[in-house]
Amino acid sequence: MKITVFGASGKIGRLVVDELLKNNHKVTAFIHINNPFSDEKNLKVIKGNIYDAKDVDSALEDADLVMSTLGSWNTKTKDVLTSGMEIIIPAMKKKNISRIISLTGADARSVHDNRSLISNFSHVFFGVMASKILIDGERHIRLLENSGLDYTIIRSPVMREDGNEKPYELNLIYAKPWESISRPNVARAIVSQLEDKYFIRTSPYIHSK
Repeated sequence: MKITVFGASGKIGRLVVDELLKNNHKVTAFIHINNPFSDEKNLKVIKGNIYDAKDVDSALEDADLVMSTLGSWNTKTKDVLTSGMEIIIPAMKKKNISRIISLTGADARSVHDNRSLISNFSHVFFGVMASKILIDGERHIRLLENSGLDYTIIRSPVMREDGNEKPYELNLIYAKPWESISRPNVARAIVSQLEDKYFIRTSPYIHSK
């Protein structure tokens, strides 16, 4: 399968690209500045600007599926997910690409959520601590929910740097504020959605078992 990965040079993006290459997929890695990848037979690296429609359009050439590991944490504008999807979604439609797998934080809400007291508290707390990040994640969810595309949005709690190989699971049960997950498991979960159709047009949470 030919897959375009946006945010490919980030911590999760690099792991996703590696996982895809291990499974013999052809990958177009969309990066912003530094190229962290070695030359690989099935890897094409495109340096571009997520705010530039021509760059995004070029990255989607011949793609069967799109993955987004974009993040706003270390940016000035804190709007990368939203701005990216405002360009990626119409570009995908133009090229008749229907499937996209994206990543955001656990506190970003979907319209389909069943909210609990804990989730409400965490949402308020995170909104105070990082309101622009939360708004960006939620706006990007809305764009995908209204896109008509076959999206899956994985929502992750705090990520750990360790390479913990413990099992993980995806479900629609809210990830508690004290939960955490290893980055390799997040990357594996994203790649797993290539074959798993259960969560199409939903926004599951990832949990350590």
